Amino acid sequence: MEWNDLDIEINKVNKDLAAEIRQLSPVDTGRLKNSIRAERPIETQAGIIAPISLLSYYVFPDLGTKFQRAQKFVERAQTNVINQELQGIANAAAEDVADELDRILPSTITLTLEL
Repeated sequence: MEWNDLDIEINKVNKDLAAEIRQLSPVDTGRLKNSIRAERPIETQAGIIAPISLLSYYVFPDLGTKFQRAQKFVERAQTNVINQELQGIANAAAEDVADELDRILPSTITLTLEL
């Protein structure tokens, strides 16, 4: 099955999520903020993966250390974006399923009743 509408929506959500993470990320030198990039979604057997790349040390400000509190900017970004985009994702998936049903089901069905 082709997931055309869903692929487009997931790509949009992934870009929105990267932008939100970038907006919420802490800034010291700006390297972390500038490293945040949405990658192209990949369809796998397990589902669609929509990676976001960023510098590996993001975990320290995000999850905290014994020297600094957790800022949870990735989690907050996910909550903000996914809550806003959930209906769009559902609609895109529904459109793809409807398109597939239109493609595989016959346009007319003839029934014969024997009494």
